[in-house]
Amino acid sequence: MAPASGLMADSLERHEPRTDMRMARLSYEILGLIPGGGFHIETTTLRPAGPSSSCRQNW
Repeated sequence: MAPASGLMADSLERHEPRTDMRMARLSYEILGLIPGGGFHIETTTLRPAGPSSSCRQNW
């Protein structure tokens, strides 16, 4: 899980970066095995700018 969570955290940091905000908490729902091999991470914004903005990732 550590390599996968590190890649997802990096993707979140690069998605719409803002100098006035920091990432405070990440949570993951592991619903089965994490397959090896190639993959693609897609990050989208659910709740834009504000004190509690929110993003979602799919891979």
